[in-house]
This record gives sequence, structure tokens and C-alpha cells, in this order.
Amino acid sequence: MDVQNDPFKKMYPLQKPQEKPSTGLEIVTPKEFKLFYKAMCDYRNGLWKEYANVFWFLYMTGTRISEALSITFKDFDGKFIHINKQYFQKLKSWQTPKTKNSIRKIAIDQKTIDIIKEQYDKYSVMPRFDDSWFIFGGLKQLEPESLRRSKNIICDQLNINRFKIHSLRHSHVSNLIEAGINPYKISKRLGHSSIQITLDIYGHLLDTDERDILNAISDF
Repeated sequence: MDVQNDPFKKMYPLQKPQEKPSTGLEIVTPKEFKLFYKAMCDYRNGLWKEYANVFWFLYMTGTRISEALSITFKDFDGKFIHINKQYFQKLKSWQTPKTKNSIRKIAIDQKTIDIIKEQYDKYSVMPRFDDSWFIFGGLKQLEPESLRRSKNIICDQLNINRFKIHSLRHSHVSNLIEAGINPYKISKRLGHSSIQITLDIYGHLLDTDERDILNAISDF
């Protein structure tokens, strides 16, 4: 599957952190994810294309699975995704996020915008459609377990590790850190209650080479 305006071209090659393996963070590299996404798109002539779109969304936004599956077309303004509530299938009810920082807007790339438009085109022709429908699932929210099963099948098909869905959030952060994004901006994007939480989880991925600091103070 050809991907126009491929955002991965802007990313540096990634490696799993070696200095602190005890952190247990599982990282899916852009190369691995592109293979995974294409294989899921192609599976049985597109049977799981919508599932593939969910995984793309998770990888490119860093949202939690509960957030991504709760987003409706009403929450998309053309450039940003607005996260202000979550729908829980088991409870059949909407609830506000746990912390005020979880209520946020997330900028999305053109490919992800195109995917949302693709989802809109799919569901907007159905009877009784309105913008309160879920972007992924339509009238009814998708089940996370169905996504997990499909993920494992594709991983086995590609002979790659069965990564956890939440690892896509870690991978998103790793990509941003590799690209030099400020940790404060990353924390806001993730919806963490404080930057300290972000640093506690991902601090070991930050560059510890202080040559840039020495260069900055060398003219004092």
C-alpha cells in the first residue's frame, strides 16, 4: 500500500534503549510498524482495513486505546482531535477522563486526517448517520479484544513480536523524542497530569549527550 506524504520519512532510525532494559518499555520501530500496517491493510482483501486504521491512529497520536475507540466524528475539527470524554462499552456510558490534563486536543498529520475522512465516507452513507458516531466502529464502539486478536494474527504472519497495544503509545513517544520534541509538549500530548510522570516513564530515552550544553555555554 503506497502512503503519500509518508510521515515516517521525517523520523530518525530508532533503536530500542539499551542502557536501562529493566524499564520494560516495548518499542515498535517505524520500519516494523509500516510492515505491520501494510499487512493488516492487505489481509483478506482489506477485511481488517478499519482495524489497521485504528492501529495507525494509535501509533501516530499516542492516545490510549480507550481514548481512540471513544472518539466520534464530532471530536474532529479538520486538524485536531479533541479528547474530552470516554465511552465504556461494558458500562454503556460516557465518562469524563480521570484528570483535567487528559482533556486535550491533539494535532494530527495529513495521513491520519485522510484516514478519518476515509472512515467518514464509509459510515456517512449509512441510515441515521450523524457526527456522534464513533470514528472507528460507527454506531457501535469497536471491541479492544477483537483488535488484539487481529494484531496477534498479523504479528504471527510477519513473524514479529506480539507487541502490546499500549506499546504503540510508548513507540509514539520514542519517535517524538528521537525527533527532538520538547518533553513538555510530549507530556501535554499524552495527557499526563504532570511532566514528571512523562520523565519518570520516558526519561531514560532522552539524550544524555551534553555536548550541546557545552556548545551553548562555551562563549560565556
